[in-house]
Amino acid sequence: MKKRRIRKLVINPEPSVKNKRVTLAPKSDRQIIPRTRISNNKLTITPELYLNNENFSNSLRRKSEKEILFNSLDQYALLEYNAAKSKGGRIINMVFHGHWGWVFSMMVEKYKELLKDYHIISSVNPIEGCDVYQYWRPVSPGMKLMIKKYPPTHEFFRKSIHMVHDSPYDNFRSSTAFRKSTLNHFHSLQCTSLEQFNFYNNFKGDTHSWYTPLGVSESITKKPTYNSNGKIRLGFCGRIYSDKVKGEEELIKLAKLLPRDKFEFVIASPNADTYVNMLRDELGFTVYTKGSQSMNYVYNKIDVTLILSKYEGTPLPLIESIKAGSYVLGNDVGEVSTLLNDKHIIKSIKDLKNKLNKIYDNRSILKTFLEESEDLIKDRTWYNFITQSENIWKTIW
Repeated sequence: MKKRRIRKLVINPEPSVKNKRVTLAPKSDRQIIPRTRISNNKLTITPELYLNNENFSNSLRRKSEKEILFNSLDQYALLEYNAAKSKGGRIINMVFHGHWGWVFSMMVEKYKELLKDYHIISSVNPIEGCDVYQYWRPVSPGMKLMIKKYPPTHEFFRKSIHMVHDSPYDNFRSSTAFRKSTLNHFHSLQCTSLEQFNFYNNFKGDTHSWYTPLGVSESITKKPTYNSNGKIRLGFCGRIYSDKVKGEEELIKLAKLLPRDKFEFVIASPNADTYVNMLRDELGFTVYTKGSQSMNYVYNKIDVTLILSKYEGTPLPLIESIKAGSYVLGNDVGEVSTLLNDKHIIKSIKDLKNKLNKIYDNRSILKTFLEESEDLIKDRTWYNFITQSENIWKTIW
C-alpha cells in the first residue's frame, strides 16, 4: 500500500516547512514548560506559572516536587488574597486541589474579564475568609481529606459550590458513589450538562442544584461555506486518555469501513500520533493534523465532527463545531442529545458509516446545518455561563 504523508493544515505554507511533521499540541498547551526549576526545595511562582501550571506539574516526577509546587502556588494565592482583602469587595476562591491547565485557566480568566467587581483567586487548597469557595475537582483526594477534617457547617462547605464536569456514568473520572454520598456537604451543585443535573438531583438532599451550560469561545466563528464536492473531511478533536474514553478505537473501526476516495481525516489532538499513523500508514487515508493553527481554522476545514466518546460532560468539540457550522455525528453522551436531534445520534459503527455515506452523496445536509446551526448554540455564551455562576454566588452570601 502506498504510504501517504500526514498533511498539516496551514495557510500559505513556506516551502521550507511544507514537508515537515509539526507538533499536534494546541497553542495554549505550549505554555510553559517554563525554565522554572525547583532548587533547594524552593520554587518561585511567576504570574505565567500561576495562570497555567498543568504542563509544569506533569513534568515533575517526584511527589515531593509536586508538593513544593502546590505549596508555592498556595503561598502565591495567599499574597493575592491579602492584596484583595486590603482593597475590599467580594473574594471568590477557585479551588483546584491540584494544578490547573489551559481549559480551567481560560475559564477563570473569563470570570475575571466579565466580573470585574470581584476578586477571583485560584488556589490548590481553600483560603480562609473568602466569600465563596468554588471547587473544580470536588472528588479529589484533597476534598476527601477536607470532608474528614471539617464539618458541613465549616465555611469551606457552608459557602461552597460543587462543580461537575464529567458524566455521572463515568465512574473512573466522576467518582460517582463518593460524589453522591457527599453532596449534602455543599451549599450548591453546579452542573454543566443536563445529564448531570437530572442524575444528581436524585441525591442532592438540601443542596441547591443548578444547570449552567458551558459557553463557546468567541474565537470560534461560522465558516463561510460548506464542502459541495470532493472528499468529506472527518474531524476527531480533543486530548485522548489511557482508558480510551474518547472512542479512538471506534475511530479506527470506522475507518476500516470507509472508502479512501471519499473520506479523509482531520485529527486535532495533542497526543494522537498512534492513531494518526494507523490511519495514514496502515489504512492509507489522507490525514491532516492541527499543527500550530487555531481551532477556528481547524473547524473551518472539518465537514463532519465525530463525537465517539463513551462518556462526556459537555465536549468542547461538540459546541464549537456547532458554532462553526460543522456537521456533528455523535454518541448519545453528555450534551449531544440536548443540542442535536436523533439524526445526529450514532446507533452503531455501521449506522455511522451509513450516515456518512448519505452525507457524501447529499451535500445539502451540510448546507442546511451550516445555515441553521447558529440557532442551536446562540445562548451558549461565556457571558451567560458566568452570569449564571454569579447568580449562584449571590445565594451564598
